[in-house]
Amino acid sequence: MQDVMARGSPDTLVAEIAQRNEAILVAVDKDMRQIAKQNGVGKLRFRSLHLLQFRCSEPQAVHRVREAIELIESEWEIACSRVARRFWVEIGGNYIRTHR
Repeated sequence: MQDVMARGSPDTLVAEIAQRNEAILVAVDKDMRQIAKQNGVGKLRFRSLHLLQFRCSEPQAVHRVREAIELIESEWEIACSRVARRFWVEIGGNYIRTHR
């Protein structure tokens, strides 16, 4: 996204651009969950936002994505195969959660 918008852009703008481009927003920052709740992820505003959300440190996120890559790819295939289905996977230090 850095080629589309300035580094440090507000999270809501990043989410809006990701949604418009049908891209997966990869969020490692800890405030994305709060922003998501405040701005309607799962409700109307960002209903179709594809989100891979890490609830762990960046170094741990690298390790966790390697462990979960097959699940992530599978969830993406499911999201792409259904009408109006979004991709939303949340990865923490000790858990992986999918939202369908």
